[in-house]
Amino acid sequence: MIEIKFKYLYVNTSRHGTKRYYYRQPGRPLVRLPDIADPAFHDAYHRAAVAGPIKPKTSAGKITPGSFRDLWVKYKTSPDFAALAESTKAQKTRVMESILLERIGPTSTALIGEGPASQISPKVVRYIRDLKANAPEAANHRLKTMRNLFAWACENDVMDTNPARDVKPISAATDGHHTWTEEEVGQYLKTHQPGTKARLAMCLLLFLGIRISDLALIGPDMVRDGEISFVPYKTRGKKKTAMVLPVLPALQMVIDQSEIGDKTFMVTEYGKPFSIKGLGQWFRKRCDEAGLTHCSAHGLRKAGATIAAENGATEEQLKAIFGWENAKEANLYTRKARQKLIASGAMSLLSFGDSVNIHIGKVTPNSGCTENDEFNK
Repeated sequence: MIEIKFKYLYVNTSRHGTKRYYYRQPGRPLVRLPDIADPAFHDAYHRAAVAGPIKPKTSAGKITPGSFRDLWVKYKTSPDFAALAESTKAQKTRVMESILLERIGPTSTALIGEGPASQISPKVVRYIRDLKANAPEAANHRLKTMRNLFAWACENDVMDTNPARDVKPISAATDGHHTWTEEEVGQYLKTHQPGTKARLAMCLLLFLGIRISDLALIGPDMVRDGEISFVPYKTRGKKKTAMVLPVLPALQMVIDQSEIGDKTFMVTEYGKPFSIKGLGQWFRKRCDEAGLTHCSAHGLRKAGATIAAENGATEEQLKAIFGWENAKEANLYTRKARQKLIASGAMSLLSFGDSVNIHIGKVTPNSGCTENDEFNK
């Protein structure tokens, strides 16, 4: 069979193995395409190809005063932006740059970033959000980033209203990162034996409920009298308040069995501390080795929150363990735990009479037989 190659076709594979197709031409933003096996693929590809490259109206490096890009630059050079964590800055920059390079309309060559910021309305915000409607998480990241930008503009008297404030996120049929089950944790531990760096990483993530960014930075010098004290990486730009967590005996046993670094628990094969990105990629491979391609480091954090909530942890306790500043995320886990507990005790109330049970073999009237005894004679 002859393989047809499509110019500017870019294929991205998700962590679940799903392939996504894009038309990626230099000078233009990505255009999402249907699956290559979909009959609509060829028409969508042709429309993307004939649209031609975008030619910005302004010269490179020149910013139109009062434009959407001008607003972004003002925010990006503000003390508020400087106070954010580096990872947050990088994420906001990626999202906003993709927004600013979008076209005002399907047939327009004008860029959103060159339009007046004062003319950004809720309708425009929804349009920008919906350009990523096929990827709900990306769409909602756009909305959140714009909402924060306009909130800053209002607080600093640059704009009068926040056009993104009342725009709702796209409902996504997903809970985000997969929450590890106990069986999956056991499968990982079976693959990565005591003393291995892979087991140490898993247990630090699970028993401390930390993010991969914190795993890359915590070390033995932070442990005193059975407790570890550190400032979460995500909040370093906002506050310097340290989290203090107990090092449980099970975790201490794993640490004692493992080779650790002088400054950080996790070190590379050369004895150097991992970068956050490097550690994330390294842990991804360890999960794959255990046959857990759908699991992630963040999923362990969710597993810990789930287990703690089901064991009776309150919202305040969950906030203390996982470093959440408000009750929104903690409430998600306690609500699920309560629902599970209440349903478990209430399911027996779904009891039907003989007029129903006789048809499903649960009971035979006046016979004293239960379940399927009558059918087993």
